[in-house]
Amino acid sequence: MKKLSQFLDNTADTQRIERKFLLRRGQCLLAERSLKRGFFKKKFANRKVNSIYFDDINFSALRDNIDGNPYRDKLRVRWYNNTFEKATIEIKHKRNIIGYKTSIPIIGHKTEDDLINAVCIWIRYNVSEQLFPTSQVQYHRTYYVNSNFRATVDRNIQSFRRTNGKLISPKNINYEVVELKYALSDDDIARDLIGKLDTISLRATKSSKYANSIMDFNIPAY
Repeated sequence: MKKLSQFLDNTADTQRIERKFLLRRGQCLLAERSLKRGFFKKKFANRKVNSIYFDDINFSALRDNIDGNPYRDKLRVRWYNNTFEKATIEIKHKRNIIGYKTSIPIIGHKTEDDLINAVCIWIRYNVSEQLFPTSQVQYHRTYYVNSNFRATVDRNIQSFRRTNGKLISPKNINYEVVELKYALSDDDIARDLIGKLDTISLRATKSSKYANSIMDFNIPAY
């Protein structure tokens, strides 16, 4: 049995910086034009991303995000399109500006309920914290690449709280997300690159789809 933070020990090769840019709904079209002008090319087919997040009874992962704790860990199960049988448990580790990810395949499940049950069993035998499913998020993701940099554009975001087995949607889902991912050694180059892409007032910001799925959320005016 491990704490979520202890799963970080074997993830050094996943180290990366993730810069997130919060946009109003519809602005991702402008962001994609900006990426293409910056010589980003589309990579992979678009996919529907599905995530179910797990937290403890005190919503510690949510509180860590809201409080801006530089050392935080959260667990989710993720699958793409409708491929429940190829799902992966992911533990995201944040250490200041650097992120890491532990990935554990959890394959062979045919329905969402079976998948959630399997993850709960895995948690029971492997994680010291008592976690339960608290929210669900799905969105469409487009992938771009430029040399050592990867960018993703997330649109059509839908999020739900999970309460007593029921899904409850927040009142306001009015945002899209662009994310730039790269190695720590490329941070200076990335800052210059972001400056060149700044055609729609891109602002790096803390943005958690998990936190947004729990709380009513509306992007503030610039």
